[in-house]
Amino acid sequence: MNTFLTQLISSISIFLLSPRVMAVYAQTPESQFKIDTGGLPVLGIGDLLTFVIRLIFIIAGIAALLYGLWGGLSWITSGGDKDAIGGARNKIQAAVVGIFVLIIVLTIIWTLETVIFNRAICFGISCNIRIPGLNITPLPAESCSDICFDVNKSFRNGGCSTTGSCATGWVRDGAGDTFCSGGICCCQP
Repeated sequence: MNTFLTQLISSISIFLLSPRVMAVYAQTPESQFKIDTGGLPVLGIGDLLTFVIRLIFIIAGIAALLYGLWGGLSWITSGGDKDAIGGARNKIQAAVVGIFVLIIVLTIIWTLETVIFNRAICFGISCNIRIPGLNITPLPAESCSDICFDVNKSFRNGGCSTTGSCATGWVRDGAGDTFCSGGICCCQP
């Protein structure tokens, strides 16, 4: 009975935790997903990495200062005990070495960013990290017929109208198209 329950629970767990194959549908142009940020800025990956790197250096500096203060308090409360004074001295020395290492690392990174790379390459200290993107833009349609044919509607044929309105029975689809010389595309239903 015990092995049966173990096998049953294992089978149910595997079934519930296993990945499922599901259909994935392409997003149609009409269904744009928008997020209301409530006026808050949306950080990019480069800005987020810059923030994390700067935060790490700030936390390291504060930790070194607190460790030095802990060593000073240990020295004061040692009561003349040589072992306690030696431990306090080691804490203070470690804190001072940590602060000097932080200063040296920050100086080297700042020098690399500003003097050597002239802020073309940034590590997040004196300028924000920039992550290059692919900057892929879709190719524009070559004619109104392409636009009318590509939409998932029963339109056929297309024509340009520079007057700003389509002929009777035609539907407007697009504005300011370059191949219409600044006019609009009209699609025939």
